[in-house]
Amino acid sequence: CYRAARPPNPPPPPSASPFSPPPPIARDVREAVERLNERFRKDPWMEGGWDMLGRAGLMVHVFDGYENHEALWEAREPDISSSLVFAAQHAPSEWMSDTCWGTKEDERACHHPMFTDTNAGDAFAGAGLILRPGSTPLKCGKAGDSGGHCSSFCPSLPPNEDVTFDTVNMWDHPGDGCGQSWKPKDIGPYLKRLAKWQVRKNRLEHNEFIVGRDGWNGHLPRLVDAFFIRRGFDAAATREQHEKFLQKYDLREADVPFVELDIAEWHNPLRPI
Repeated sequence: CYRAARPPNPPPPPSASPFSPPPPIARDVREAVERLNERFRKDPWMEGGWDMLGRAGLMVHVFDGYENHEALWEAREPDISSSLVFAAQHAPSEWMSDTCWGTKEDERACHHPMFTDTNAGDAFAGAGLILRPGSTPLKCGKAGDSGGHCSSFCPSLPPNEDVTFDTVNMWDHPGDGCGQSWKPKDIGPYLKRLAKWQVRKNRLEHNEFIVGRDGWNGHLPRLVDAFFIRRGFDAAATREQHEKFLQKYDLREADVPFVELDIAEWHNPLRPI
């Protein structure tokens, strides 16, 4: 008897292109925003994969003039800065910090510690991008302002380092026990040090993370998780950029939503607009 020949194997799927649209990440805008808020509440030292941005906290890039002025989602300068904000940076006792207002009992008493460039005459004041985990190639991080570039690197830390208030109390500003740049693989442990120090010292300041221009532009559109406008700022110009972005890459608003960011809200800081 004769055995029928097996059909040939199907060709392998084409490799993903950094220019192809990302897969849908949510059924609708509300679900997309809920996932972003959930990520804000995660402790970053519990996650790995920081070379491409770990899945905890919100990596926020504030529009600062280093972008393509016609398409603000594109990098123009060699290095682009951002800050990671996450719920564990906050403690109600933080009321004495110069980033806070209100009373000691006020749960909404402190700003998220992020770089701000809020020139009142700028149509994009208070606006920026939230970057996507798994699609954002980080060059380095730092406990404080890094001047827009990586410096010499801190020594590596054990991933499960025991960090106590007594330990961090001995460290000077900026609070990570080093003061230089972090390699991506060390970001989680150093963020744990920094968050503990900031709570202990009642001092919230923005951290800084660097993405190179080639890595940034090479991972569009997936690098962009959302466009945001801070609460109280004019959204018109940023909304126009958001619409242009969706049209250019043939994306739904649920793929990359436009959200309002309340920098005094430490549970659900984002809402769809």
